[in-house]
Amino acid sequence: MSVFNRIRQINRKIKHMFLLKHAINNSMSQQSREQSTFLNLKKQFNSESLSNPTLSYFEKLSKLVEKSTCNMYRLNDEDIELVTMRDPDRKRRLDILLLELFTKDCQGEPLPKYVTLNSFQKAVQIEHEDPKEYVHYFLYYYEKDKSDILSWMAAKEDANVPQPQVHYLTPSVSCIAGVIGNFEIKQFYRASSGHGMQFGQNLVLDFSSLKWMRHDSRMILAREIRDLVLANGKSRRPFHLHFCSYLKNQTMEPLVKYLNKGLSQSAVTLTSHFFLKKFPRKNVLYLMPSSRNEITYNPEDVYVISPYHDRRYHIPRHEGVRTAKLPYDFQWFHGRNWCTLSEIHQLLSSWKELHGKSEQKIKLQR
Repeated sequence: MSVFNRIRQINRKIKHMFLLKHAINNSMSQQSREQSTFLNLKKQFNSESLSNPTLSYFEKLSKLVEKSTCNMYRLNDEDIELVTMRDPDRKRRLDILLLELFTKDCQGEPLPKYVTLNSFQKAVQIEHEDPKEYVHYFLYYYEKDKSDILSWMAAKEDANVPQPQVHYLTPSVSCIAGVIGNFEIKQFYRASSGHGMQFGQNLVLDFSSLKWMRHDSRMILAREIRDLVLANGKSRRPFHLHFCSYLKNQTMEPLVKYLNKGLSQSAVTLTSHFFLKKFPRKNVLYLMPSSRNEITYNPEDVYVISPYHDRRYHIPRHEGVRTAKLPYDFQWFHGRNWCTLSEIHQLLSSWKELHGKSEQKIKLQR
């Protein structure tokens, strides 16, 4: 081999080593930036679910934690406090566990994308000499909770099966005169609204005829929807609220984004399906002002009301469903104004609480 070829080969190796070192430095700096981004996200992560005093300790530990893009689990300060129970030894073990998980992920070993706080809490209960033992116990408890996590992921990620989504209203957006903010999807049911969604009688708002609305009417209806969801969340036995025939058009879009700090624990089920595709026809009872039928108490009935009264009630007549007027001979008009959705909710809640009895006088809170 000539001297020139030898020099050319050495230069090629030096250039290769320089490029490799440059790539490693870029990767480390990118990791550092990602960790910094993770810390900022961790501070901003919404933790109102853990601040709810009505949740039990075990319900809080069922919260799902997602792995971020920088290979770290998004544990906020309240998550860490819940896992460690303010024990400095557990906090140290949790730091070791997170570091070991980060190292395993950097080495290309697969880690679960979603875990529960319960897996972290149980993994740091006992002291281990080998740091890898924390990861072993963490993955062991993850496998025990895996069935619940997989069922949640299937419901969230299966785009081929049309399913209604549970939308929890975020407290991070302020509301000014009915201006609609963004909403946030969460998995686990919260407080009384979650109880209503699991066991409550169904109450449907039928949006199928809302093809167009004026801007001022949209703002009025948005405030009524907010008041309805708030009133239902505060009820002792709330309804399971369904907003049927939800369509993403210019009219409907601002009506399904909610507002205000008081709505953080409220929940509704949004679906684009018509209510007769969701509920049996024999159970549907459409409440309308022009009906002459008296309402009778039946816990299996699905009450359907129109959120916007300034139109003809052609859908119940066209579909041939049962109709009835409001209980206690309540009038739909107050002078020139229609009764609000929250007032209808108060009536139906009292009707349900008294099982259709009218011995007590019903007084609305306005």
